[in-house]
Amino acid sequence: MINYQVEDSPFFTSNKSYSEKITAQLSTLDVETNGYCNSFGYNIEALIVRNHLTYYLVFHKHQSTRNGVIIPENAVNYSGINATVTGLSKDLSIDFGKSAFKRIFARKKIKNLIPSPGYLTLSFAPDKLIIEELLSFIQANSVLKLRLHDGNFTIKLNSETDDPIDLLDKIEKMTSTWNILVE
Repeated sequence: MINYQVEDSPFFTSNKSYSEKITAQLSTLDVETNGYCNSFGYNIEALIVRNHLTYYLVFHKHQSTRNGVIIPENAVNYSGINATVTGLSKDLSIDFGKSAFKRIFARKKIKNLIPSPGYLTLSFAPDKLIIEELLSFIQANSVLKLRLHDGNFTIKLNSETDDPIDLLDKIEKMTSTWNILVE
């Protein structure tokens, strides 16, 4: 259940509208959502079990206020999605992020596909189809960090989505191809 801290504000109206849209879409999967929503942001959590995998999604938006000593400064809005998938194979590992230092150690073939300062490391020989699918997911969803380690897959997106079910389907499709590698 989402706890709405009702305020007479256009920011609250916008945040509430988005929160209701996400919870309505997730309710079609019989998923219960928890969290809060106010004028400053929202935090919506959902736990989904599909095809022997557990998905934990967190949709969040918050503000970081800064006090200007002489000149007032505006608050900065942060929004995005954090997703965790558990129950995957422990034999594979993938790591994507943005670091000029880690990029030095990435494979040359992969460096040519990813704009700087991005890096991608894999524990398996990169199949062209899997690399292309992974990179298109990263670019299409503004992925900041992506990591598969010890059977846990975590993603940090720097964008909101209007269709959480589509995002869930994309993640499920991508992780299913990884399970084929292990078999």
